[in-house]
Amino acid sequence: MYLVRKNNDEAARLCCEALKLDPKHANNTANFAFFHWKEHKNYDEAERLYRRAFELGLDIAFHANNFAKFMEEARKNFPEANRLYQLALELDPKAEDIKKEYARFLKEHPAFAK
Repeated sequence: MYLVRKNNDEAARLCCEALKLDPKHANNTANFAFFHWKEHKNYDEAERLYRRAFELGLDIAFHANNFAKFMEEARKNFPEANRLYQLALELDPKAEDIKKEYARFLKEHPAFAK
């Protein structure tokens, strides 16, 4: 919703409604985490929601990749970012965008290259 209309208020309302209807919906939780990160710069809430999504069993490579980028860019937690990039590739080993993102990460942080 947000990406199409760029309407923060409506996107936040819809995310909240979705999570009220199903608070254990991992994909919606991760979507709301991304929204808190990118639009509100509320890093604590974004991290809490990303962690909650994975506790709920999230197994979507796209979200693992986004969480990795969050940990790298917002938190500067490079070991955790590395772990999450690896998880994203385990979840979808053929995802070219994730491969490129992880290659960029390794180039910028060669200590994690093995």
